[in-house]
Order: sequence, then C-alpha cells, then structure tokens
Amino acid sequence: MTEKGTVRDMAANAEDTPAKELPFVAQRLDLLFRIASEKAGRKIGAGTVADGINATAGEKVIEQSYIWQVRTGRKDNPSYKVLAQLAEYFGVHPAFFFPDDARLTVAPEIQVALTDERVRNLALLSVGLSDSSIEAITMIAKNSRQLEGLPKHSAK
Repeated sequence: MTEKGTVRDMAANAEDTPAKELPFVAQRLDLLFRIASEKAGRKIGAGTVADGINATAGEKVIEQSYIWQVRTGRKDNPSYKVLAQLAEYFGVHPAFFFPDDARLTVAPEIQVALTDERVRNLALLSVGLSDSSIEAITMIAKNSRQLEGLPKHSAK
C-alpha cells in the first residue's frame, strides 16, 4: 500500500470519529479543516495544509501525516511551533488552540469567520440597523447561499 493510500485511509477513519470524543486541540483543528473546506468548496486535506505550511516556510517543516495525527487526536500534545504554523495557515491566532484563553468564549466558528475582512465588514455594517433591516440582510445571505449551493448555514 502506498503512503497516499494510507493517508487516505486515515482521513476516512478521521471522519468517522465524532469531534466531541477528540482532545481539545484535535476538535479545534478539525473545525478549521471543515470551515476551510466549506470556504474552498472542496475537501481540504492534511496534504494541502502541509504543502501550504512548507511553502510558506520555504522548506519542509511539517509532514501531512503529523497534521493528520494531530487532527485525529493520535498526537495530543503538539508543540507551540506546530500550533503556530497551523494557526497561521488557517488565519487564526495560536491561542485558538488553548481552552483557557478568554477570547475563546466566542464560538470558534464566529472567530474563524471574522478572520475574513469582508465578513467582518459586513457584520460591522449591520450594527445599529433595525430588526427588519437585519432580517432582510439575513434573507439575502440565505438566498445567496442557496444559489451558490452552500448549506443553509456554515455553523453547526
């Protein structure tokens, strides 16, 4: 069996593991993968993330198998350096991976969504609008998601 076949098998097994049974870091990393996949309109795998991190570093600094192991909870104590690399790739602060950070009281899906400047600007523009205006914007967003073939909402 090739290494890619092994990784593919590992990824299939990872999808079968419910997120609530995973260690905290694995839950957070899995969430980032799911959100990135939804944004990209295709499944993002550990290989894509490893390639991106390695390209940014200009050298091979992480293996896709290690990322998979962290995502599935098989490695449950990655170094801060690894977490910082993953955080940079996904556009979140490294503290995203630590449960006792006060900023994590905001739902993780919202934290990740707000790393997109366009989403953040849309949210800020809606502050102070009437209930009927907010409802109208919500309907436009829902209709847009439907037209683009996206799920009704990105958060669980």
